[in-house]
Amino acid sequence: MSDATSDQPGTVSDHGAPTTVATVPVSVEQAAAILGVSVTTVRRRIRAGTLRAEEARRPQGPVWLVYLPADATPPTTSDQAGATVVATAPTTAGDAMIAYTQTLLGPLVAALERAQTRNAELERAVGRLQAENDALRASQTQQGANLSVSGPEPAQEPSAPAEPVSAPWWRRWWAAVSG
Repeated sequence: MSDATSDQPGTVSDHGAPTTVATVPVSVEQAAAILGVSVTTVRRRIRAGTLRAEEARRPQGPVWLVYLPADATPPTTSDQAGATVVATAPTTAGDAMIAYTQTLLGPLVAALERAQTRNAELERAVGRLQAENDALRASQTQQGANLSVSGPEPAQEPSAPAEPVSAPWWRRWWAAVSG
């Protein structure tokens, strides 16, 4: 790797071995995906000096931009949570921020679209159920009207028991003793 092929000079680690020739900066997450390692590994390599990175300030807070080796090939597409995002090498720090924001917002936008679709389905179901409920109430009202036309059946008064209910034994005993 030579310095003539990049826009930034190469760095040398403490061990004397050349590390990365900086090309186009990418986010830590993108660097991890391109290199096929975890985000923690990328951060560890940055601390060790084997990857060059710089901190970019933004209104939401700082973000680290990683300069990958020239031989690192970025994937053409990435699929996160059903959303397809084309991963291209950004040319400026602003483009890096746009790409980073798209990787964050892509899954959220897809989830929002799924929620809106589900909400529309539920609204249609509620409308259908309300129509069924109104039809059932109308049917019940019609049945009630049919019953009131013929009039209710007259209530029968309870008749007196045919045989007197016998008193409890102690009342019979008391009546016999006292009387």
